[in-house]
Amino acid sequence: MITTNGRIYQTSDLSGRGRKEFIEAAQRGPTTLRTPEGESLVMLPAADLEHLAGMRDHALNFLMLDNAMSRPREQRRAADFGGWAFVASLDEGQLTEFHSEVNDALIRAGSGQAISLVDDLLDEWRATASLMADPVSRGILEESMDIEEWTEVGPDDWATAQGA
Repeated sequence: MITTNGRIYQTSDLSGRGRKEFIEAAQRGPTTLRTPEGESLVMLPAADLEHLAGMRDHALNFLMLDNAMSRPREQRRAADFGGWAFVASLDEGQLTEFHSEVNDALIRAGSGQAISLVDDLLDEWRATASLMADPVSRGILEESMDIEEWTEVGPDDWATAQGA
């Protein structure tokens, strides 16, 4: 429930000086306007609404992540992670670390810090997940590939391979 500044404005308050007072109150935080039909409308700064919408979206994705992680790995599909389907390429340890870091970021963002805190963290994990989704990159990162089998290619080798 949104906490407003205490006063409930009526539509009749929007004429004359009351309009200015209503707008000033809304600039400070959520402000309630009651319509003649009895419906309550809330006006608030757009940045506050964007923050709330971002928190809602991230909270829903976090709940989907939590739900997916409650099942064994072989029963999970990428779609089970909702908007965070990219995490399907992470191993269990990374997935647990992701869960913990996002939980912390959501708590901080919900406590008044910018939602960009969560967005930036997700961007970092998307990059990690992208690397982990590629078998060669994953093998290099996990040191499970034998790099002794690799051959270093110089500029002349590349030109020859390209048919130049």
